[in-house]
Amino acid sequence: MKKIHVCLVSAQLIPNLIPILMDSIENVVLISTKKMKGLANRLKKILEDKNTNVRIYNYSAPSSGINGITDYANSIYDKISKDYQNREIVLNLTGGTKLMVLGIWDSHLRKNAKQVIYTDTQENRIEYLFSDNNNLHQDIYRDLDSVMNIPLYLKCYGAEYIRAESDNKLWREHLERNIHITCAIGKNATKFSGFFKLINALTHKAIDSDKKVVSNPKQQIEFQLNRFQKQTLKTFQEAGLLVFENSNTIEFKDYKSALYLGGFWLEEYVYDCIRKLNPDDVRSGVTVSQKDSVKNEFDTLVVHNNRLLLIECKTARMDEKEVDFFYKLDSLAKSLKGIFGSALLVTLQKPSVYLRNRAENQKICIIDTEKLPYISEYIQDWMENLDLFS
Repeated sequence: MKKIHVCLVSAQLIPNLIPILMDSIENVVLISTKKMKGLANRLKKILEDKNTNVRIYNYSAPSSGINGITDYANSIYDKISKDYQNREIVLNLTGGTKLMVLGIWDSHLRKNAKQVIYTDTQENRIEYLFSDNNNLHQDIYRDLDSVMNIPLYLKCYGAEYIRAESDNKLWREHLERNIHITCAIGKNATKFSGFFKLINALTHKAIDSDKKVVSNPKQQIEFQLNRFQKQTLKTFQEAGLLVFENSNTIEFKDYKSALYLGGFWLEEYVYDCIRKLNPDDVRSGVTVSQKDSVKNEFDTLVVHNNRLLLIECKTARMDEKEVDFFYKLDSLAKSLKGIFGSALLVTLQKPSVYLRNRAENQKICIIDTEKLPYISEYIQDWMENLDLFS
């Protein structure tokens, strides 16, 4: 017999969405309070885009007054019995207030449900609170399937996926062309860090970011280069990224190469390390439209086991004056990642104790130059434990 899912809408849509997608449910009834109307409509649209039939009888579910809640649930059961005959009811009690759950538990809706479930996102499983004839004498649960990708995850938080640089064939070709250099830099980050402070500074002098051109391609290095630095510049020259003629002058070839040397190599390194771990979805240079059509860009987004990891890469120097950066990152992360998502800052600089404390207070994990060669291990640990602070 086919099933119909009945869900209580709350601020977190994903716990309702996952079981529906796992079992390809064709019919869903959403129970929503007036306060949750916007979120109910968002979930309805998401499900309808997945070819699921969704009904919201009204937006007047009471969130207080236990007798009224029970009466309301009884009326919803009567409507479902009439409109969806020969359907087994699966009642998802993950959302709603505690009082709503208690009121519904005593209703005909719960008593006539084939199953009552709770999506335990933290433990990554569905708990069966009630099944068949209430014959549960032991814990019964089911592991969650990975059903989320980045665009779908963003939709659940009211954001729209616009594009990603990693979707672009030319971007991927550039990545592959320079991957040997990118990996060499990343895996020897401590050795390169001081030198790249210089390259980053020279890049900013060379380019006109408004016109997206190299307006001052030739740049002078004001100190004597050592053997390692000279060899590094020769390697960049062999890759066609700049011109270096064994002097203290370099010449950037083009805008894209200058951007790469000025810091984009870090984004490509992070993306390459993560894609090799085969997460459910990873994209680099992601543009997202949020509230009031405001567009924000994120260096890397990863979704694995239905959770989001938001990564920002920073090559420039940070100090206490840049504390606003953490506030902005924290604000954007909270608006997209939900309760169980994570935020990560990858930086070539060593943050001060003040900035480290600020990041820790805002639950932003930091990977600096010393940890960068081992970033794959940190991401692998997140994929397995879904917590950067575990």
